[in-house]
Amino acid sequence: MDYEVARALVFQKGAEDAVEELRFGRHIIRLARSSCLQLPLIAAGLLLYVERAPLTVSTAAALLFALAVASFFQWLSRYRSYNRRLLALYLLLTDRMPVPEAGGEN
Repeated sequence: MDYEVARALVFQKGAEDAVEELRFGRHIIRLARSSCLQLPLIAAGLLLYVERAPLTVSTAAALLFALAVASFFQWLSRYRSYNRRLLALYLLLTDRMPVPEAGGEN
């Protein structure tokens, strides 16, 4: 399955609520990705001033690095979740969604 084709189909023919949920998910993904890229850069910039206030600056830099790591894992989990939701909606729209059998086991 081609991601671009699936995404186009879902965004064109999907239910409005589902598309809004996907769009909101993309915003969260962008925020998490920008945090995991920018926070280490800010921390590295702070480390240039470590000789002025060593404890304060190093604590702030360590906190920023920890937040960057947490943002990376948030980005990764949100990204995977977004792709699973997109795939499920694509399969639903193309009638390829596996339907459980009625009645179950006897």
